[in-house]
Amino acid sequence: MRQKRNDGFTLIELMMVIAIIGILAIALIPQFGDAKTAAKVTGIETNIRSVVIAISGMPAKDDIGDNLSSTMEDMANPITNEKGVDTLNSLNQTNTKAIYVFETEDKTWEDDPNYNGAIVVYSHEDHSADVFAIDKNGESIEDLHATVER
Repeated sequence: MRQKRNDGFTLIELMMVIAIIGILAIALIPQFGDAKTAAKVTGIETNIRSVVIAISGMPAKDDIGDNLSSTMEDMANPITNEKGVDTLNSLNQTNTKAIYVFETEDKTWEDDPNYNGAIVVYSHEDHSADVFAIDKNGESIEDLHATVER
């Protein structure tokens, strides 16, 4: 009488293992998306802190837009990965810069929803500035707003 050799997995066992791994992967994928979103928000928080500190250290006579352009040219937008400072009033969402400086409040980021991930600075005649952080949907992040007096 011959004995059967049982050296490997059966097809059913292999399919069960693959099914279990698939179910676990499906359960974990949303958590990776949440972590990525949280990392982008953290990047925006870091950018607004850096901008507020930079503006606070500027002499009142200095132009905010010019000074930020020279000191923050390597800052990257966490949503689009584009670097730099700009003053454009209309832009394409794929090239949203890290910082936008407005000399007047006639134009706002709300006029164009494509300022996603950017830091928006309103420079005032009294040398103060309002600084806003914009989320991935083009809306102001309520907790990330600062007024800087210099």
